[in-house]
Amino acid sequence: MKKVILALMIVAIAMPAFASETRIRTLGHMIAPYIEDDANVWTWYATLPSYANLVTITAGYEDVYIYGDDTGWYNDYIYAKFGLTYGLGEENKYGVLGLWWEETTLGPLFGHETWGPYDYNTVQFDEWVYNKWNVMWGYQMDGIAFGLYFNRADNGEYVEGTWGDEDIEGEMHEAYTTLGLGVRFDIGEAMYADVAFDYTMVNWTYLEPEDVDAENEITEDANSMMGFRGRLFYEWTDMITWVPYVNYRMGDFSVKSSNDEYYGDFDCWGFKGFHFDLGLGANIQVNDETMLILAVEPYGMAKAEPSECGAEAGESSLKATLFPGMAFGFESDVRDWLTFRAGCDKVFVKWTEEYEGDIEGEDGSIEYKSTSAPFNWFLGVGLHVGDFDIDAMVNKEVPFSMGYWLTGFQPYNGYDSGAPIGMISATYHF
Repeated sequence: MKKVILALMIVAIAMPAFASETRIRTLGHMIAPYIEDDANVWTWYATLPSYANLVTITAGYEDVYIYGDDTGWYNDYIYAKFGLTYGLGEENKYGVLGLWWEETTLGPLFGHETWGPYDYNTVQFDEWVYNKWNVMWGYQMDGIAFGLYFNRADNGEYVEGTWGDEDIEGEMHEAYTTLGLGVRFDIGEAMYADVAFDYTMVNWTYLEPEDVDAENEITEDANSMMGFRGRLFYEWTDMITWVPYVNYRMGDFSVKSSNDEYYGDFDCWGFKGFHFDLGLGANIQVNDETMLILAVEPYGMAKAEPSECGAEAGESSLKATLFPGMAFGFESDVRDWLTFRAGCDKVFVKWTEEYEGDIEGEDGSIEYKSTSAPFNWFLGVGLHVGDFDIDAMVNKEVPFSMGYWLTGFQPYNGYDSGAPIGMISATYHF
């Protein structure tokens, strides 16, 4: 029985300002939908006209699991993204163009493994693939703005030749294509809304290099995911802005084999599912220097099951329910040139997995349930020098490990690299 590990992707973000992806991460994973920030353009495409004429650079590290033949290991993956937004024409008469450059794109984060043959390394629809294009265009009119988004990533390998008396042919190709549309519009003097839609397609082909007469070509069958989301900013008072939010995403990913006998009964396998969540946030402007962000997501659910073509894998399902999730972010200007940030989130999650079918040659059924309540917290700083804003997410161990000569305390690092800065962004305004 294969598991599908779902990412709830319940994210949330904070306050009207030119800042960065690092700022959002520091204020907490769940804060993202509930604040204004230039990094929001990758989710809310119609916000791009508000962030014209910027150069953005983001870099960081994270521990990524590397798969091996029998075992795996963790390795520090250092990533970077460079971006440019530019107003076209006088006063952005022809809109705003956004370009971003990065090495790879992560596939649709809908699941981790697909259901399929137990002896086969099943297709990963969330692999890192070389990014080719990351482009956005936005246009602002009176009371309404539009945004268009295009992202393309692909890898490819092909080989052909002869081996003795046999003709050899092999191919490996994987690609992600995402199209997005966003709209921002006013609703009265104290309210405005964002809505966005995206559609992602996955292309995957694997032809093992071998005798052409015995070849088995694996290609995508169902291969798409789409998402809808919306939020509203309501300035209730000079101090408090309410932000309700809703998100729905669904997808179906599977692959098929050209040789019906290659994997026995498994000539097609994969998974389908959906994700839904909603929440309410509040941006609380305590004073000119300090802002608090509170968010509650009373309900969220993600569910996956085998694709129709993969019914031979057994009657399986996996469901994750969030009930509820909470987030808190804090941001304060200590000096004109220095900002302190901290954030945390807490979620209550219930996992339910069901399976009915073949278990080691015998018919059987299994139901597995678990509950958890993970808690995440973050620290960060922002530096403001001239036209530059520099934001850093600080390793949580820094206040203890770097002050060892004062505190006499050294935390346990595990496999963490212990770098003092986990993520950093620089924004230049021109």
